[in-house]
Amino acid sequence: MKDDDFLEQRRLARQAKARHDEELRQFHVQVADAMNGSEAQQMRERALLSVHIWQEKALCSRYYIDEWRRILNLPPQALRQAITRDDGEGIALRQNSPFEFLM
Repeated sequence: MKDDDFLEQRRLARQAKARHDEELRQFHVQVADAMNGSEAQQMRERALLSVHIWQEKALCSRYYIDEWRRILNLPPQALRQAITRDDGEGIALRQNSPFEFLM
């Protein structure tokens, strides 16, 4: 493979990853909006159930299990900030979201 082809493939992969990350962020903005609605408690309980299943089946790192539990117990505005943040940790959290049942 030529160096130019390799670099182009890497560039395209980074663009695809950035698009995916933004789609996940937008999804979580919608989730945060819904967490102010009438079904917020039901959504929170369902998300906590997902986290419980992750723990029972050892599906992800204990760090993310603990972090999502902490986030899911935050008041709505703090939850919104936590799940929509643009830093590396926010991106990583959204990769393994307990709101998959809404997708």
